[in-house]
Amino acid sequence: SSDSVYLPKGNWIDFWTGEKIRGGKTVKSVCPKNRGGSLFIRSGAIIPCQERKQYITTGFYDTLILKIYPEGKTSYTLLEDDGISYQYENGIIARTEFICNEQKDKISFLVALKNDHYKKELENRRYEMHMFCDKPKKVILNGITQKEKDWKYNNEQKLLTFSFKTNSKVSVKLDIIK
Repeated sequence: SSDSVYLPKGNWIDFWTGEKIRGGKTVKSVCPKNRGGSLFIRSGAIIPCQERKQYITTGFYDTLILKIYPEGKTSYTLLEDDGISYQYENGIIARTEFICNEQKDKISFLVALKNDHYKKELENRRYEMHMFCDKPKKVILNGITQKEKDWKYNNEQKLLTFSFKTNSKVSVKLDIIK
């Protein structure tokens, strides 16, 4: 199906094709027949996702998938509660901040737990990062250069995939050297 969509000013990515589009105009979009419609993502977005599940569970997820579309400096704060109680009404939430900073020669990405709530539940969380960028020369995690076999790059999609675990006591800094 085809749709005309007005995209506000800024840079956008067609989710289905990966095409980069300058906003501030109406664009024609063709989406696959097995999809619900056009989907555009603003450059700079950080989108947390979950693994596919047969049912919704309560509590925290062991794996968090981050879809990252670098442009300039952007951030996203993820708020989570225990999924069971009403403690969120009293401010008992886990707050995780994600900061992406694209510069000329590198992309820096920071994951930081911003409070003490639910540290035990989050201490072994695995992050699966899907960053849409050019192929990196190096991937550095907390100052340690990662072997190329530990990350994947898809040239066709311009997609870097890298997984890492963190614990609740440490912020994680990832540098992607262009």
